[in-house]
Amino acid sequence: MQVKFLKQISDSITGEAQISAICFSPNGQKFAICIDRVVQLYDETGELRDRFATKPIDSKYGRQSYVVTAMDFSPESTQLAVAQSDNIVFVYKLGVDWNEKKSIVAKFVQSAHVTSLLWLPDGQIIFGLADGKIRSGNVKKNKSHTLFTAEQYTVALTTNVSRKAILSGHADGSICRFIIEDEGTGDKSGLVVRHSCPPCALIWSAHGILVGGCDRRVVVYSKDGKILQQFDYSREPQEREFSTGICNPTGQECVFGSYDHIRLYSYQPRKGMFDEAPMKEIKNMYTVTAMAWRSDGARFAVANLTGGTFLFNCSLKKSSMKGKYAINFVSLSQVLIENKSTGKRTDLVSRNGFEIVDVKIMGRDRYAVGYTTHTLLLVDLEDEKRRCEVHWQSAGDEKFSFDNENVCMIFANGELTLIEYTPSGRHGDNILCSVRTEFLSPNLISVRVEERNLQGNKKMAYLLDSRTIGIVDLMSTSGAAVIDQVNHDANINWLALNETSRYLLFRDKNLKLYLIPDSDVVVGQSQDNLSVWYNIEHHESCDIKPIKGDVIEISKDPSKNRTYVKLNDNGVQSTIELDSNKIEFNTAINDEDFRRAVAYLDACGSSDETSNALWDTLARLAYEKQEYIIAEQAYTATRQMAKARFLHSINQLAREKKGAYEHYEVRAKLAIFERHLKTAESIYLENGDVDKAIDMYRSMHHWDEAIAVADRKRHPQADELRSTYYKWLIDTKQVARAADWKLKQHEDEEAIALYMQANLPSKSAQILMQSPQLMRDSDLVTRIAVNLVKANMCELAGDLYEHVQEFPKALSCYEAGKCFRKAVKLARKTTPKDVVALESKWGDYMAEQMQYLEAVTHFIEAGENMKAVQAAIHGRQWSRALEILEQQRDDNNPDVAKYYKQLAHHFAQVQEFDKAERCYLKAQCPGESVEMYNRAAKWEQAFRLAKQYMNKDEVTKLYSSQAKELEAKGRYKEAEKLYITINDNAAAILMYKRTKNYDALIRLVRQYYPDKMKDTEITIAKELEQEKRYKEAEIHYVQAGDWKSAANMYRLLDNWDDAYRIARQHGGPVPAQQVAFFWAKKLGGDAGVKLLNKLGHAE
Repeated sequence: MQVKFLKQISDSITGEAQISAICFSPNGQKFAICIDRVVQLYDETGELRDRFATKPIDSKYGRQSYVVTAMDFSPESTQLAVAQSDNIVFVYKLGVDWNEKKSIVAKFVQSAHVTSLLWLPDGQIIFGLADGKIRSGNVKKNKSHTLFTAEQYTVALTTNVSRKAILSGHADGSICRFIIEDEGTGDKSGLVVRHSCPPCALIWSAHGILVGGCDRRVVVYSKDGKILQQFDYSREPQEREFSTGICNPTGQECVFGSYDHIRLYSYQPRKGMFDEAPMKEIKNMYTVTAMAWRSDGARFAVANLTGGTFLFNCSLKKSSMKGKYAINFVSLSQVLIENKSTGKRTDLVSRNGFEIVDVKIMGRDRYAVGYTTHTLLLVDLEDEKRRCEVHWQSAGDEKFSFDNENVCMIFANGELTLIEYTPSGRHGDNILCSVRTEFLSPNLISVRVEERNLQGNKKMAYLLDSRTIGIVDLMSTSGAAVIDQVNHDANINWLALNETSRYLLFRDKNLKLYLIPDSDVVVGQSQDNLSVWYNIEHHESCDIKPIKGDVIEISKDPSKNRTYVKLNDNGVQSTIELDSNKIEFNTAINDEDFRRAVAYLDACGSSDETSNALWDTLARLAYEKQEYIIAEQAYTATRQMAKARFLHSINQLAREKKGAYEHYEVRAKLAIFERHLKTAESIYLENGDVDKAIDMYRSMHHWDEAIAVADRKRHPQADELRSTYYKWLIDTKQVARAADWKLKQHEDEEAIALYMQANLPSKSAQILMQSPQLMRDSDLVTRIAVNLVKANMCELAGDLYEHVQEFPKALSCYEAGKCFRKAVKLARKTTPKDVVALESKWGDYMAEQMQYLEAVTHFIEAGENMKAVQAAIHGRQWSRALEILEQQRDDNNPDVAKYYKQLAHHFAQVQEFDKAERCYLKAQCPGESVEMYNRAAKWEQAFRLAKQYMNKDEVTKLYSSQAKELEAKGRYKEAEKLYITINDNAAAILMYKRTKNYDALIRLVRQYYPDKMKDTEITIAKELEQEKRYKEAEIHYVQAGDWKSAANMYRLLDNWDDAYRIARQHGGPVPAQQVAFFWAKKLGGDAGVKLLNKLGHAE
């Protein structure tokens, strides 16, 4: 760390003028010094702005009776606690501005001198006393209590980096720890270690406890009191005792003060230990009496015995970003970011103590992002309370989105990660969720985090695929739990959750949609129209306004409570005001302030569809919250007069009962309003009001329930109710219900008569068949059966006739009603000769219903085999049809050949050639079978059939022409097969000769004309020689045994090397020597001699 002197803010004097205490305010804007019992207040630039004198515990002792021993600012920087040696701690109110009046707001009188003091972030003031007690003071209650007692003079007091635990040093060298708030580190309250001397300079850093004292040593202890490091200056004559020590806010840089010296220690994470930096020696500074480090870590102050105060700047490195921000790395894990134009400073701190390796400014220059070796830091430069630190392994390819005010979205490796900014005073794992998605546009992700003060409401909507929206509960204990999915039939290109996460808005076309802030009002633009949905639950109610231009923004003026839509028409901007009353209605509803909602709707004064929808919503919500008078008013406004009148009667009844909505009559009426009649009945009966329960059902014409109540409670008017109910049914022409009532009363004959009168013969038949006595009345049976037939209830009529054993009529009814199963069953028992005809009709009926499989079975039962085949074919039961046909012995039936041919076409199409051939032959169509095999290139099978069913000339002519067609198409292998099949081997050989496929030609000649092989080889060789394909010609000459022709070919070409090679390989030494002489003769002279020597023929 580099430390540079900045300025001296108070001058030293000749003589002693000890500065007993100094401190910076937590916001870094104030600096306090106490000289000679006067507190001086400086601003952040080091200029004196104010001062005030302290006072003794009692004015009678005078101003010289005490000294100030310690000071510290409150967490909000508006109060200052001053510890004094006259056994008291004063708390002064300083205010926010410099010119505010100073006053004492609390004082804590103690039993001994106050030697040290700290003000913790949770509001406690911790101070140590000369008798060894450590006490805590509460400013609001103006009371203090003892935390623990060490029984030795308290010489020092310090906190850990998080300021949630304290250390106290005492005159006997003991260092004690006290846990204010458990952070889960495993530290316990009690004695930590006993140092060799009083620990006047005591520091609790992030990496150990550093202690200095009069033994001129700096010792580093672990949290368990074990010595980790030791810096011994006892042998340096210029070094004296260490009087005080401080560390920076991250606990990685420590400073100790002594006589004319400042010693600096930096923690090195890679070494895991502290390193000493070069010592700062300041001549004539004398003893350092007090030190303080500013909360941003950029400066620390040193005060001495003679009244001098010095400011020092701290930095590891500095840089500038975008020409707008100055970046100062004040320690390994803390960076100070200063806006050059405004002077505002924001610190970026790793709470875990990791080294910050890089800093970036993003999100329209509003957010700072810091990278450490293991974590990611985020801070809002406009509101530094919104910050977080999360565990993160950076690959350097992350994409950040800061469009949402509450979360930062990071896209990396196909994953979307949501990070929540930590509110002030909270630290922890801020990663809300990580989900996989390929759709990274901010328009396709909507996050709502506790907006409109809805605690615990954290939800996100995003695209699972281009047509599916997933809605995630970010508060789920199991991680990001998908609580719902929305499937759409088109690609989605925009979506948004409303602020309460109750509604999801999305679009699938390039339309403009907006959600108005702090409301659930939706605004959309379609060409030249502006559509406004003031109530999203009633999407059919929409206000449409004609506009010119495009919507560019929706803004809200909180001071005037008005909302405007800004338009841009070719550079000309204009605004349209929306109905603020309707917009505010939604806010009032969400706040459950229904009277304010009524006031807004009354102010509208309109009765359009939108207003009616809002009134309807208000009526429903007011009723749910038991605001029945407002619900009545809302129902009246929507002209739902029945509900309004009923609620009016309820409200009037409640007033009669002295406003008691808990009265049983009122509760019963409310249950009736909600159509919970059973609940209302229970309320009446529990209170012994049987008459009202009966009257309730009678007024709603629920006679059955009324009579049931009367019977259950043995009401004297139960019989009268029954007769009244029956009379009412007859008078109102409800004959069927009257019949049901008579049936319940077990008056069967009257019930049958009424059912017949109501033209319900089926119910009459059911009663009749269940009563053996009534079945004896043949006239009644006949009359009901006739009515059943007239009503096309033939099956029921048949059942009735069968029941009375009139079987012919029963069969006739079953057949008319297409109830063939019952008809066949009855015929088997009564008239077996009719079974075959019924089976045939049953099959016809099944075929009409396209139930061909069942039809086949019934046709076979009836002996109608041709119909069975036809049904099987229609039902695509081809194998079944073939099986039935092959069992048919009447080959002269023309239908047989027709069906065989039909089956053959099908089997040929599905390449079941054996079955197809069989069917073609049975259908007397062998030619089509041959053609089938030809199309499938199955020449052997085709030739077999052709020989069997065609004469030789026809077969030869057919296959010869077929082979020529294949040859013309380049299908030579298939053409060869056909030529060989008809024994026209010469034609196959000529085909290969024409195509110059000499290998195939030789193969056929060797197979069918072996005696002509030599002549063929020589002929091919000569043709190849003419085509200048000499190597191939050579092969064929050699295969024919005519190597001399090959050698002569090369000699004529003046290719003596190949000529000599062939003569030597195939002719032997003598021919080779002859060729060599001819070659040498051709060369002549010395060249010829050299050649012969080379080839070994010189002798």
